Amino acid sequence: MFIKKEQSVPKILDVSKEKILLVAGGILKKDGYRKLSVREVARVCGMATGTFYRYFPSKDYLVAEIIARDWAATYGKMREVAKTAKTFEEGFMTFFRLTDAFSARFEKVFKEYSVTVGSHETLSSRHCMLREQIADCTKALALNAGQPHLAAVAEMIAECLLSVINQPDLNEKSLDDFIKIMIY
Repeated sequence: MFIKKEQSVPKILDVSKEKILLVAGGILKKDGYRKLSVREVARVCGMATGTFYRYFPSKDYLVAEIIARDWAATYGKMREVAKTAKTFEEGFMTFFRLTDAFSARFEKVFKEYSVTVGSHETLSSRHCMLREQIADCTKALALNAGQPHLAAVAEMIAECLLSVINQPDLNEKSLDDFIKIMIY
C-alpha cells in the first residue's frame, strides 16, 4: 500500500499587503524612517516578523512602495489638473501645492533616509524622475492653456518648482512671480 504524501499548501495569510502599507505608512509619517521597524509593523498587524518578508524583502522596499503609491496619486491629480485648469498659472500653482504637500508628508523620511542610507546617485535619480513627470504635466498644461512657448521649457519650469520646495528661502509667492514673468 502506498501512502500518498500530503501536498504542502501555503499558509493563508490573514494580513493583507494593504494593511501592512497602511500601518507602516502611519508609523512612517508620524515617527519617520529611523523609527519604522519591521518588528513593530508586524506586531501591529498581528503577524510574525517572518511573515512580513513574504510581502516585502526589506524595510526599504516597504518605504519605497509607500512613497511611490503616494506620488502616483499626486501625479494622477496633476495630470487631471493639466487637462482642466483654466490658465497656466492656476494649473502650475496647483502642481506646486500638490508637490509641496507630497514633500511635506515625507519630509522627515527624506531627511533621515538621505543621512542614513541614501546615496547621492539614488536621490539624484529620484529627483530627475520627479522633474520629468512634473515637466510632462507642465507641457500638457501649457499646450492646453494655449502657451506652447512654455511647453518648450517645461523641464526648466519643473526644476524651478522642485527648487522652491527644497529651498527654505524660496516660497510659493516667488514661484508665482516667476510664472507670471514667464507668461507675460
